[in-house]
Amino acid sequence: MRLGLGRLHLLGELIFFVAQLPDFVAQPQQFFIFLFAMLQLMSPLKSLSNVNATLQEGLAAAVRIFRILDTKPAIVSRPAARPVSTILNGIEFDRVGFR
Repeated sequence: MRLGLGRLHLLGELIFFVAQLPDFVAQPQQFFIFLFAMLQLMSPLKSLSNVNATLQEGLAAAVRIFRILDTKPAIVSRPAARPVSTILNGIEFDRVGFR
């Protein structure tokens, strides 16, 4: 796709340059200066398109993360549950396994 975009960009530059010809007589060195200047713009334009793709990926990831954060927990405390106040150093699980 990048080759196609580059060729399309170069074609657009040439069409723009040819469209300017009726207004003034272009000398060959002006054409090459113009072409060189436009070719120098290709790299920043490509990097801008990459920024958009990265930004879209980040936004999609943020949507997925917020969807997970917004889910209601499946395990809830009992309505009359008392707060635990005697834990000082954390909770230790001993001989706990998973299948």
